[in-house]
Parts: sequence; C-alpha cells; structure tokens
Amino acid sequence: MSGGPVTSMTGFGRGVCEADGFAVQAEAKSFNQRFLKVISRLPSELGFLEEDIRKRVTNMASRGQIEVTVKLSGSIPGGTYHLNAEALRAHYTEWLKANDDLGLEVAVPVESLLRIPDVWVEGTPREEALEAVSELVTTAVDGALEMLGKMRKQEGEATRKDLYSIGGGLREIVKAIEALWPEARMFAVERLRPVVAELLGSEDGNVPAGIERELIQLADRSDISEELKRLESHLAQYLASLEEGGPVGRRLEFLLQEMHRELNTIASKSLDARISSHVVEAKVLMERGREQVQNIE
Repeated sequence: MSGGPVTSMTGFGRGVCEADGFAVQAEAKSFNQRFLKVISRLPSELGFLEEDIRKRVTNMASRGQIEVTVKLSGSIPGGTYHLNAEALRAHYTEWLKANDDLGLEVAVPVESLLRIPDVWVEGTPREEALEAVSELVTTAVDGALEMLGKMRKQEGEATRKDLYSIGGGLREIVKAIEALWPEARMFAVERLRPVVAELLGSEDGNVPAGIERELIQLADRSDISEELKRLESHLAQYLASLEEGGPVGRRLEFLLQEMHRELNTIASKSLDARISSHVVEAKVLMERGREQVQNIE
C-alpha cells in the first residue's frame, strides 16, 4: 500500500534552547478540532512573537487545536530601570509631613529614599536583548513543532492503515451483497406468490398472470442496483483518498456519511435477511471508520 502521509490531529512536542545561562522551553500540544485553532501562551514581554508562532503552526498543520506554551528560565538580560519620580515625590512629602507633625528638623535622607523598591521601575528590555531572546524562543518552538509533527505523522499512518482495512472490509461486503441481489430479487417473488395464492384461494398455489406481473414489479421496486453502484463509487473515492493522503479527514467523513445513507436505503428495500445481515456488518465497520476519521487532518 503506497500513498502520501495522513496526519493525526493529536500529539505532543517539546523544544529547549539555552544560551548564556538563559533557557527557553517550548511545548506544543495538539487536540482534535474540526478546523485549525492556534493558542499561544507566552510571557507578556514576548507577546510580539505570537503572530510569528501562529504562522509557523499554520505552515505545518491544517486542522486541530494546537497549543504552544513558552516558559523562560531566568530574567531577560539587558533590562533597564528608570526613576519613578511620582513615588519618590510621595516618599519625600511623607518625610516632610512627619517632620512637621513631630516638630523635628531632620534632613531628608535622599539616599535612603532612593533605596526604596518602588522608586525604581524596570523598563522595557533593550531591543538587542529582546532580539536575542526571540531567536532562542523561535529555535525552541521550531523544535517543539518538529517533534509534534513527527508524532502526528506516526499516529496518522497507523490510523490510515486501519481506515484502509475498514475500506477493504466494506468492499468485500458490497461484493457479497451484489452476488446475493439477483437471487434475492427472485426469492422475493417466490416468497410472496404462495401468500397471495392462499389469499386468492388458489388450490394449486398459482396466481393469475396479471398478479404475477404485479409481484415482479413489486420486486423491481425493491431494486438496489443503483444504491450498490453509488456505494461502489463512494468506496472507490474513499480508498483513493487514503492512497492520495494529505488532509483528507473531512472528505473521508463525508464519504462515510454517504455510504451510510446508501446502506440505509438498501436495508429498507431488501427483503432478504442475508443482505440485511451484511448491511449490519458494514454499518459496524463504518462506525469504527467514522470514529477514526475524527482523529486525522
């Protein structure tokens, strides 16, 4: 069996990058989601990298909820501090007020005031420091996404094999129904004829030619040949999609839905218990397939 890769929507990846005693750890988790949804959790000072991370995720995935979390070990180097003049003024005013209230004439200890924590405020890190940190973050995120991508492909390949096996089982069931149908059509007439003959009071079990034609027309109305043709067509597309690979999850989901619809029609038309039994087998397989396609792109 050959073909392109089918990718799972679940997986996990981690990436780490260190430099000059500063470390960045990135984690990427992926969950089932009908469409692509990207969630990034970054330290506030690195919020400007959110759009870049979103683009990187978009380039490697088309479906699923992907969460990227970045954690820093150590403070961002190169930070600057500036004087909080308003805080210093408030402390100075309080000192003067205390002097006045207590009747003191103590000089204001400016050096002591400058050592109060809220007098100094950490400013935005220097541009070159942020650039260095952003490179570390990008490297760590790329590592996490690469690991995530490998896991998604490995799980996707296992799912593709199972879906292909399901398709093979469905193909065998369709063949079995096709082989039974001509016999089942005549069996329907043979089964109805004695019932009608008994109702008409026929001693030899025969019915008039006109009623015989009605019985045949009734059997024709239960013809499932068109449903079988459409079922074969959908199944061929299903198997071809798995061979082609890529983001085929929604297409496979649609095809399984259409095949389920055709099987329901066959079940409602058929009067043969053997065909009904095959329909049940096919539905069990398709239910398994519908659960599996929820896990792939």
